[in-house]
Amino acid sequence: VQLEAIRRWLPVGALKGGSWGTAYSPGARVLALEGGGRVEFKSYDQDLLAFEAAAVDWIWFDEEPTRKEIWTSCLLRLVDRRGQWMMTLTPVLSLEGKSGIAEELWEGRASAPDYECFQLYTSDNVHLPAEEVSALDTLPEEERQVRLYGAFARLGGRVLSEFDARIHVA
Repeated sequence: VQLEAIRRWLPVGALKGGSWGTAYSPGARVLALEGGGRVEFKSYDQDLLAFEAAAVDWIWFDEEPTRKEIWTSCLLRLVDRRGQWMMTLTPVLSLEGKSGIAEELWEGRASAPDYECFQLYTSDNVHLPAEEVSALDTLPEEERQVRLYGAFARLGGRVLSEFDARIHVA
């Protein structure tokens, strides 16, 4: 998804050699830019060692990392150059009770000096067909809140939806 978006937006003059054929290595998942810059594509299904490397300037997390070790490894790669990161996601992992990185970031956003959270609604995305967005209205309420408004939810029925660890765990 990211590669196709970059292919659409990046002028070919910014590519090393002036073409995708000379600039992109599918095996290494690296896009070489004029002037020596590089874009490295990583996938959460890769081994953790794929995320251990030299310092980088910027990281985009497309969806929440599936493992906390990947998250911390990527953040460490940013330290040397005081790099920045961005995460875009719909909190679907919270539907499955998994991960929690994004949930922790969201919960701590008010007191976080080093990051900001922005909540965007699916209905505001001008690139999505209106009928597709309207179709989400047929989902169960909790899932609709996640898909349309980015709410964090725990699916699981009446008892689990009312469960709050701060109240119910001694």
